Amino acid sequence: MTRKPSKTTLRTLVIAAAMMTTLLALSFSGSAVQKGGSKPAGNLDQVRNGSFDNIIDPPDWVNGNAGASNAHYREGESIPYRLVLTGLAPGSHHVVQIEWDTRHSSVNAIDYITYYDRIAEAVDPLRGLTGTFNAGPPFLIPTPGLTNGATVATNSFNALPAGDKNFTIYNGVISSMFYVSEAPLTSAQTTTRLEIGLDVAAGRSTVVLAWGGHIASRLDWGFTSGVPNSAGGISGSPYHTRLISLDGSGGNQDRSLSAAAVLPPADCGITGPGTVCGGSSTAYQGVAGVDTWSWTITGDGVFDLGGGSTGTAATTQNVTVNAGASGSYTLSLTVTKEGSSNSSCSQAVTVNAVPTVSIDTDNSCGAPTLTANTGSQTGPFTYTWTGPNAFSASTPSIMPTVPGQYSVTVTKNGCTSPAATGTLCYVFTP
Repeated sequence: MTRKPSKTTLRTLVIAAAMMTTLLALSFSGSAVQKGGSKPAGNLDQVRNGSFDNIIDPPDWVNGNAGASNAHYREGESIPYRLVLTGLAPGSHHVVQIEWDTRHSSVNAIDYITYYDRIAEAVDPLRGLTGTFNAGPPFLIPTPGLTNGATVATNSFNALPAGDKNFTIYNGVISSMFYVSEAPLTSAQTTTRLEIGLDVAAGRSTVVLAWGGHIASRLDWGFTSGVPNSAGGISGSPYHTRLISLDGSGGNQDRSLSAAAVLPPADCGITGPGTVCGGSSTAYQGVAGVDTWSWTITGDGVFDLGGGSTGTAATTQNVTVNAGASGSYTLSLTVTKEGSSNSSCSQAVTVNAVPTVSIDTDNSCGAPTLTANTGSQTGPFTYTWTGPNAFSASTPSIMPTVPGQYSVTVTKNGCTSPAATGTLCYVFTP
């Protein structure tokens, strides 16, 4: 006689079967538990580079938050982050989602991400880690702001050097990267979420991802009613980056930086014309209210340093530029101010060539004519004639009725030639 299994035995068999199904499913998933029992996990670190008065170089990675006592940054720099993924099966594929606060308390915080090393200190993504690490190919970070209309962030990102737009990986290859969401910048609190697909290198079980969180700068975002649209200087910790998930799970790890650790930039500005004439001397003014000014000039111009001396560098608030014959020059200014970070600005200036003119005289048929001759130069020109008896004209040629000396100048792009003169000793009288 066959004995019927008890309810307890049946329940045990059902549980055992369910566990077997789960283990089989895990063995085929990207988050498979490795042989030996290790489970995929991620740890998010950020850099503490010391206070402004006690700098740490190379800086330390910490699995926690940062403030003014242990970190210092400037608007426009990037906070270094790294994500250490462990317990990965060699050759397996994984999906990571990270997120950062683009706005906090109605101002811009981390407006986009960049390469990890954009501070003065030498950042090493592998510092403090043990094991073997090989750098994978850099991955170009997607351009920010294209889906939420944040053109300031887009323009700022596009202006970075090419290398500053790369995301870094060790012991793996990034296969994909895209924004899951970019919230419109219309709320007090907004975030951007990025998804990264990666493949683990053969023979490796630990992968390191490294990037930087760009600290929004008032030089990019400007001011509203005199208040900067950047988070530097506000109270609290507006700079947040978090690990959202590894393969769809893993919880929310958040790393923050206080605004007190971020110096706002000193105001930088140049006042002066953007177009000048060849050979001119032009004054430019640097912004007032800062401690030092450092100017450089490149292109078709030099600084007039006084006493007949010229150069390509100056350290006064205001400068005078002697322009070349034609072309352009670029003024660059860096200013410093106590309690603020250094700030730089520049201005491109077009140098228009000064035209030349001569006078041709035509006495044919007894009707003397004076013509302004500009040779091979291209117009359009404005003509200004003067002569005896308050004579004036604005045509290329004139037929005076009074003998005497006549002068003409031509003007193009706001630049006026030296005057050419011609003398009529007689005029035809019918």
